[in-house]
Amino acid sequence: MGHHDGGAHKLRDLADIQDPQAHGPAERPPHLQLPRETQARRSLLRMRLRPLPPLAQAPPPPHPPQDVREPGPGRIIWSSSIEAHRDVFNPDDIQGLLREHPYESAKRLTDYISLSYNLPAVEDFKESFLSLDEDENPDEKIQPEMYLTHPGIVANDFFPVPWYLMWAYRLAIVVSRWLGSPWHTIDSYTGARSAAWLALQGQEELDDAEADRVKWGSASGGRLQALIKKTEVEGWGWTGRVEGPDADAAEEGIVGVLRRSVGRRRDAADPTAESLAEFEEVGADVWEQLEELREEWEEILEIS
Repeated sequence: MGHHDGGAHKLRDLADIQDPQAHGPAERPPHLQLPRETQARRSLLRMRLRPLPPLAQAPPPPHPPQDVREPGPGRIIWSSSIEAHRDVFNPDDIQGLLREHPYESAKRLTDYISLSYNLPAVEDFKESFLSLDEDENPDEKIQPEMYLTHPGIVANDFFPVPWYLMWAYRLAIVVSRWLGSPWHTIDSYTGARSAAWLALQGQEELDDAEADRVKWGSASGGRLQALIKKTEVEGWGWTGRVEGPDADAAEEGIVGVLRRSVGRRRDAADPTAESLAEFEEVGADVWEQLEELREEWEEILEIS
């Protein structure tokens, strides 16, 4: 009988461990009493594990959103340079292998690629660039748009120079902006303004502004504000038209440092019909050479 009572006592002790709510703390044997902190933690845990009531479902909106935009074409955004002058580029050496300024030459090449993209003389040469795979439907092809930007003049550490020279270079850029230059953006964040703007702007707004015909530069005002400014391209002008800096009068909001005359080179010449025709001709030549170069490397790399 005593043995039976002992077994029942052990079973009761086990039940106390598995279900602490079966008996109050006073009913536990002394050797099974839990510290008060442990009891409090268990109570808190049981409260957290209680099932929550179902959340009330929000009613559906009465009307679908009205500002949903149709998907537009893809965007290829090129990054050029403010130093992409005409005299640093030779159409017979598009890779810049024989030039003293290969960086500036490559940036001038970028100007030709982007600004001539939608010109009639380039249509035949860019067709292979836009071609689809054989198993894709050509009727579903949506031609991407190309846009051109430049970051202005940024104090970056591309070259391994001593810190004091980098500090002096940055100081010179800051002083230049204080003196009224719109192109000295100083930091990379401000320099990325034009590219970010083109990536985030609505397609309709870009089409209305004929953004594919403009070299959009990151600029900065005297109060350090980040701005977007049209940049003159030698032989092309600002929009690929025969016009001068006085064309600002036809546009709204072109004031202060955004005026075309601000930051313009002193020896710059207004675009002419002849210079525009030459720009398109060189652009077509560049596209033809680049497509030949692309096909050559695809054959070398066996990716075609």
